[in-house]
Amino acid sequence: MTAVLQEFSEVERMRLHALLTERKALRRRNGIAFYRPHPKQQRFHSCGFKYRYARVGNRFGKSEMGAAEDVAWLLGERPWVDEGLLDRTIGIPSHPVKGVLLCSDWDKSTEIFTNREGDEQARGKLFRLLPEQKIANVVKNHSGNICKISVKGRYGVSILYIDTVQSFKANPMGHESSDWDFIHVDEPIPEAMWKAVAEVLAWAYGLTGGGPTPNR
Repeated sequence: MTAVLQEFSEVERMRLHALLTERKALRRRNGIAFYRPHPKQQRFHSCGFKYRYARVGNRFGKSEMGAAEDVAWLLGERPWVDEGLLDRTIGIPSHPVKGVLLCSDWDKSTEIFTNREGDEQARGKLFRLLPEQKIANVVKNHSGNICKISVKGRYGVSILYIDTVQSFKANPMGHESSDWDFIHVDEPIPEAMWKAVAEVLAWAYGLTGGGPTPNR
Protein backbone atom coordinates (compact mmCIF):
# COMPACT_ATOMS: atom_id res chain seq x y z
CA MET A 1 0.00 0.00 0.00
CA THR A 2 2.81 2.38 0.85
CA ALA A 3 4.43 1.74 -2.52
CA VAL A 4 1.12 2.43 -4.28
CA LEU A 5 0.68 5.73 -2.41
CA GLN A 6 4.22 6.78 -3.19
CA GLU A 7 3.71 6.04 -6.87
CA PHE A 8 0.41 7.93 -6.88
CA SER A 9 2.04 10.91 -5.19
CA GLU A 10 4.80 11.03 -7.81
CA VAL A 11 2.23 10.95 -10.62
CA GLU A 12 0.30 13.75 -8.96
CA ARG A 13 3.44 15.82 -8.56
CA MET A 14 4.25 15.41 -12.25
CA ARG A 15 0.72 16.37 -13.21
CA LEU A 16 0.80 19.43 -10.97
CA HIS A 17 4.13 20.48 -12.44
CA ALA A 18 2.74 20.18 -15.97
CA LEU A 19 -0.33 22.23 -15.06
CA LEU A 20 1.74 24.96 -13.42
CA THR A 21 4.05 25.09 -16.42
CA GLU A 22 1.08 25.43 -18.77
CA ARG A 23 -0.46 28.15 -16.58
CA LYS A 24 2.80 30.09 -16.57
CA ALA A 25 2.97 29.93 -20.37
CA LEU A 26 -0.65 31.06 -20.71
CA ARG A 27 -0.05 33.92 -18.30
CA ARG A 28 2.94 35.07 -20.30
CA ARG A 29 0.93 35.07 -23.52
CA ASN A 30 -2.23 36.67 -22.09
CA GLY A 31 -1.59 38.29 -18.73
CA ILE A 32 -4.75 40.43 -18.72
CA ALA A 33 -6.83 37.25 -18.41
CA PHE A 34 -5.16 36.65 -15.04
CA TYR A 35 -5.51 40.23 -13.75
CA ARG A 36 -7.52 40.28 -10.53
CA PRO A 37 -7.93 43.82 -9.15
CA HIS A 38 -8.56 44.24 -5.46
CA PRO A 39 -11.83 46.02 -4.54
CA LYS A 40 -10.36 49.54 -4.50
CA GLN A 41 -8.69 49.00 -7.87
CA GLN A 42 -11.98 47.74 -9.28
CA ARG A 43 -13.72 50.89 -8.00
CA PHE A 44 -11.30 52.88 -10.13
CA HIS A 45 -11.93 50.71 -13.20
CA SER A 46 -15.70 50.99 -12.68
CA CYS A 47 -15.73 54.76 -12.34
CA GLY A 48 -17.74 56.37 -15.12
CA PHE A 49 -16.42 59.91 -14.68
CA LYS A 50 -14.55 61.64 -17.49
CA TYR A 51 -11.63 62.44 -15.16
CA ARG A 52 -10.34 59.89 -12.67
CA TYR A 53 -7.57 60.53 -10.18
CA ALA A 54 -6.23 57.97 -7.71
CA ARG A 55 -3.98 59.30 -4.96
CA VAL A 56 -2.86 56.23 -3.05
CA GLY A 57 -0.13 54.90 -0.81
CA ASN A 58 2.85 52.81 -1.78
CA ARG A 59 2.24 49.18 -2.83
CA PHE A 60 -1.37 49.93 -3.79
CA GLY A 61 -0.76 48.74 -7.34
CA LYS A 62 -1.49 52.02 -9.10
CA SER A 63 0.80 51.47 -12.10
CA GLU A 64 -0.55 47.96 -12.68
CA MET A 65 -4.09 49.32 -12.35
CA GLY A 66 -3.32 52.05 -14.88
CA ALA A 67 -1.70 49.61 -17.30
CA ALA A 68 -4.68 47.27 -17.02
CA GLU A 69 -7.03 50.14 -17.84
CA ASP A 70 -4.85 51.07 -20.84
CA VAL A 71 -4.99 47.49 -22.08
CA ALA A 72 -8.76 47.38 -21.57
CA TRP A 73 -9.27 50.50 -23.68
CA LEU A 74 -7.02 49.11 -26.41
CA LEU A 75 -8.92 45.82 -26.43
CA GLY A 76 -12.35 47.49 -26.16
CA GLU A 77 -13.32 45.68 -22.94
CA ARG A 78 -12.10 44.62 -19.50
CA PRO A 79 -11.55 40.84 -19.86
CA TRP A 80 -11.40 40.27 -16.10
CA VAL A 81 -15.06 41.34 -15.77
CA ASP A 82 -17.75 38.80 -16.65
CA GLU A 83 -19.56 39.19 -19.97
CA GLY A 84 -22.81 41.10 -19.68
CA LEU A 85 -21.80 43.20 -16.68
CA LEU A 86 -21.72 46.98 -17.08
CA ASP A 87 -18.19 47.24 -15.66
CA ARG A 88 -16.79 45.25 -18.58
CA THR A 89 -17.15 48.19 -20.98
CA ILE A 90 -18.18 51.25 -18.95
CA GLY A 91 -16.56 54.38 -20.33
CA ILE A 92 -14.79 52.57 -23.18
CA PRO A 93 -15.80 53.84 -26.66
CA SER A 94 -17.19 51.39 -29.18
CA HIS A 95 -14.54 52.26 -31.79
CA PRO A 96 -10.74 52.03 -32.09
CA VAL A 97 -9.05 54.45 -29.69
CA LYS A 98 -5.90 56.52 -29.52
CA GLY A 99 -4.41 57.12 -26.09
CA VAL A 100 -1.21 58.41 -24.51
CA LEU A 101 0.67 57.28 -21.41
CA LEU A 102 2.71 60.05 -19.75
CA CYS A 103 5.71 59.07 -17.61
CA SER A 104 8.46 61.04 -15.91
CA ASP A 105 11.31 59.84 -18.15
CA TRP A 106 12.21 57.09 -20.61
CA ASP A 107 14.08 54.99 -18.05
CA LYS A 108 10.99 54.85 -15.85
CA SER A 109 8.77 54.25 -18.84
CA THR A 110 10.85 51.21 -19.80
CA GLU A 111 11.25 49.91 -16.26
CA ILE A 112 7.58 50.17 -15.29
CA PHE A 113 5.67 49.72 -18.54
CA THR A 114 7.51 48.77 -21.73
CA ASN A 115 10.40 46.40 -20.98
CA ARG A 116 9.93 43.25 -23.07
CA GLU A 117 12.91 41.26 -21.82
CA GLY A 118 13.32 38.75 -18.99
CA ASP A 119 10.84 36.82 -16.91
CA GLU A 120 7.37 37.94 -15.86
CA GLN A 121 8.59 40.09 -12.99
CA ALA A 122 11.19 41.85 -15.13
CA ARG A 123 8.85 42.73 -17.98
CA GLY A 124 7.01 46.04 -18.04
CA LYS A 125 3.38 46.04 -16.95
CA LEU A 126 1.98 46.71 -20.41
CA PHE A 127 3.71 43.70 -21.97
CA ARG A 128 2.98 41.62 -18.89
CA LEU A 129 -0.74 42.23 -19.48
CA LEU A 130 -1.15 42.60 -23.26
CA PRO A 131 -2.17 39.40 -25.09
CA GLU A 132 0.74 38.57 -27.40
CA GLN A 133 -1.51 37.72 -30.34
CA LYS A 134 -3.22 41.12 -30.08
CA ILE A 135 -0.05 43.19 -30.49
CA ALA A 136 -0.07 44.50 -34.07
CA ASN A 137 3.05 46.67 -34.01
CA VAL A 138 5.63 48.21 -31.67
CA VAL A 139 7.56 51.37 -32.58
CA LYS A 140 10.72 52.72 -30.95
CA ASN A 141 12.01 56.29 -30.99
CA HIS A 142 15.50 57.39 -32.07
CA SER A 143 16.82 56.49 -28.60
CA GLY A 144 15.52 52.93 -28.79
CA ASN A 145 12.65 53.46 -26.36
CA ILE A 146 9.19 52.08 -27.12
CA CYS A 147 6.96 55.06 -27.92
CA LYS A 148 3.98 53.49 -29.71
CA ILE A 149 2.07 50.22 -29.42
CA SER A 150 -0.69 49.18 -31.84
CA VAL A 151 -3.18 46.60 -30.59
CA LYS A 152 -5.87 44.59 -32.39
CA GLY A 153 -8.98 45.12 -30.30
CA ARG A 154 -12.67 44.48 -30.39
CA TYR A 155 -13.33 47.39 -32.79
CA GLY A 156 -10.15 47.39 -34.84
CA VAL A 157 -6.58 48.53 -34.29
CA SER A 158 -6.11 50.93 -31.36
CA ILE A 159 -2.92 52.83 -30.53
CA LEU A 160 -1.16 53.76 -27.31
CA TYR A 161 1.57 56.38 -27.47
CA ILE A 162 4.12 56.75 -24.67
CA ASP A 163 5.59 60.16 -23.87
CA THR A 164 7.60 61.69 -21.02
CA VAL A 165 8.07 64.86 -19.01
CA GLN A 166 11.73 64.56 -19.96
CA SER A 167 10.85 64.93 -23.66
CA PHE A 168 8.46 67.80 -22.99
CA LYS A 169 11.09 69.79 -21.13
CA ALA A 170 13.55 69.24 -23.96
CA ASN A 171 11.04 70.30 -26.62
CA PRO A 172 7.79 71.87 -25.32
CA MET A 173 6.70 72.85 -28.83
CA GLY A 174 6.75 69.23 -29.92
CA HIS A 175 3.81 68.31 -27.69
CA GLU A 176 0.90 69.98 -29.39
CA SER A 177 -2.49 68.61 -28.47
CA SER A 178 -3.89 65.64 -30.34
CA ASP A 179 -7.34 64.17 -30.53
CA TRP A 180 -6.84 61.70 -27.67
CA ASP A 181 -9.53 59.27 -26.60
CA PHE A 182 -7.76 58.88 -23.27
CA ILE A 183 -4.74 60.16 -21.36
CA HIS A 184 -3.02 58.18 -18.61
CA VAL A 185 -0.86 60.27 -16.30
CA ASP A 186 1.28 57.90 -14.24
CA GLU A 187 2.88 60.60 -12.06
CA PRO A 188 2.36 64.38 -11.68
CA ILE A 189 3.30 66.36 -14.79
CA PRO A 190 3.91 70.10 -15.35
CA GLU A 191 0.78 72.16 -15.89
CA ALA A 192 2.12 73.37 -19.24
CA MET A 193 2.47 69.77 -20.44
CA TRP A 194 -1.07 68.95 -19.35
CA LYS A 195 -2.40 71.92 -21.30
CA ALA A 196 -0.36 70.90 -24.33
CA VAL A 197 -1.67 67.33 -24.50
CA ALA A 198 -5.20 67.70 -23.12
CA GLU A 199 -6.80 70.40 -25.22
CA VAL A 200 -8.83 67.80 -27.08
CA LEU A 201 -9.63 64.99 -24.70
CA ALA A 202 -12.28 62.35 -24.14
CA TRP A 203 -11.09 60.79 -20.87
CA ALA A 204 -8.17 61.12 -18.45
CA TYR A 205 -6.94 59.27 -15.41
CA GLY A 206 -4.14 60.34 -13.11
CA LEU A 207 -2.30 58.11 -10.66
CA THR A 208 0.11 59.15 -7.93
CA GLY A 209 1.69 57.16 -5.14
CA GLY A 210 1.96 59.30 -2.06
CA GLY A 211 3.26 62.32 -3.99
CA PRO A 212 1.88 65.83 -4.48
CA THR A 213 -1.35 66.50 -6.31
CA PRO A 214 -0.75 67.13 -10.03
CA ASN A 215 -0.57 70.83 -10.82
CA ARG A 216 -3.39 71.15 -13.29
